[in-house]
Amino acid sequence: MKWSFIIEQKLKAAGLLFGIMVVTVLTSLSMKHAIQDMDQTVTSVYVDRLQPAIDIVYLSENLYIKRLLLDDFLSGRTGLTATDVRQKISQYDAQSQKMVDEFRKTKLAEGEGVQLDGFQKRMADYAQLEHRVLRLHESGQAAAAVQLLYGEGSVIFGRGIRNLHELAHIQAATGREAVDQVHRQAAGGSINAMLLVALALIVGFVIQALIYNSKLVNRPVQNIHLN
Repeated sequence: MKWSFIIEQKLKAAGLLFGIMVVTVLTSLSMKHAIQDMDQTVTSVYVDRLQPAIDIVYLSENLYIKRLLLDDFLSGRTGLTATDVRQKISQYDAQSQKMVDEFRKTKLAEGEGVQLDGFQKRMADYAQLEHRVLRLHESGQAAAAVQLLYGEGSVIFGRGIRNLHELAHIQAATGREAVDQVHRQAAGGSINAMLLVALALIVGFVIQALIYNSKLVNRPVQNIHLN
């Protein structure tokens, strides 16, 4: 009976420990997967959301700088020639195009591609208008150049800015979704960590129970003499 009891207890303990081992392995794999997902999400927030958001600011800044550059030139507040202005405008256009190209390499959210296409069209239209303004000014039609810049030019400029505003709204919305996703992943990781702690406690209790049962089995039986 003694040996059968010991074997029975060992089999029970082995079965329980095996189950705990399986759950521990699965929990560890789940935590590893969650950590990898969190790493990918955080990386995506920087690459696909934060950096493009910074580029949107610079794109908007370039548009305003070019507009101020032409305004100063037409009003005579700068000593630049038309050729100088063209060169500076070309530099800003090249910078903007490079940022748009980098933007397209990111993981675009729904609607971003449409807004980028719209912005690029506004950039091309505005660049053509700038050259028309400069040609008018060079031909002595300063008033017509000013009218073109603040008439048709203002319309195209405003549309380009609206494209950038829409892109900024999309970035903000998708950024919030990414943050919420990280929070959910972190909550799942916390649950897994608590489960591992609980399993460790169960293992401790099992060991204590085995030790206690071993002492009971090994305790010598006292002979009772009846008078």
